[in-house]
Amino acid sequence: VIDQQDAVGLRLFDTAEEAALEHHHGVLRLLALKLDSKLRNLRKHHGLSAAGLMAWSVIGSAEKLVDGLVQNTLFLAAGDRPFHVRDEAAFRALVQDVRSQLGLLFRRQAGFLDKSLQAWGEISSALDDRFYNHRPGVFNDMRSQLDDMLYEGFLHELTPARLEDYPRYLEAMRIRLQSVEKDPQRDATRMQEIEPFWQRYLQFLEAGRDYDEDMDSYRWLMEEFRVSLFAQQLGARTKVSVQRLQKAMRKIG
Repeated sequence: VIDQQDAVGLRLFDTAEEAALEHHHGVLRLLALKLDSKLRNLRKHHGLSAAGLMAWSVIGSAEKLVDGLVQNTLFLAAGDRPFHVRDEAAFRALVQDVRSQLGLLFRRQAGFLDKSLQAWGEISSALDDRFYNHRPGVFNDMRSQLDDMLYEGFLHELTPARLEDYPRYLEAMRIRLQSVEKDPQRDATRMQEIEPFWQRYLQFLEAGRDYDEDMDSYRWLMEEFRVSLFAQQLGARTKVSVQRLQKAMRKIG
């Protein structure tokens, strides 16, 4: 089964890997078509705050943002089960299960997104021209970090479960902003630890390297490292160190 945007079709592939990936997309499209009325209702009652949408307005359209949130939640609810749907009974079971979970998961995802949007807006406002003139190194590092986290279409590319971590990542940035003036030298020392890894990541992007699982793992491992450096009290999701980052970086080139 393959995705044809407003329908699905059948196609043969040369490899099992290609077929499995396209089948997954196809089943997800079929699922979206089957749950169309439910998804339209979620779009209408998205629950995002005026403050969150105002912050987002400098990046892109609210309509596209909500579309991304709906897709993100649908993918989260479905998980990897579309890979295994091979008959009508399995598809019906998937539809029933996803339908029952969708509302609750959507509200959770919308909550994570709204907190992230508002925090992003506050941090972006703090990173103004005055801050740049005072702390250009910190400004460039944090602005680059923000721009890589939230951009038009990011929810279509983000692994669904990752959205839960966004408020923590942004809170770590807020804590960093509060502490940098108290001890700028300590901030500079910590920034030196992450900078070579971050710059290498940006180089990979500029070179057009495929954004595969290894690249994604490296990117979010850096974010956890930033939490451990600048906001230890928030706690990292996983153990992270310079050595682990070096190992992850070697895997991608």
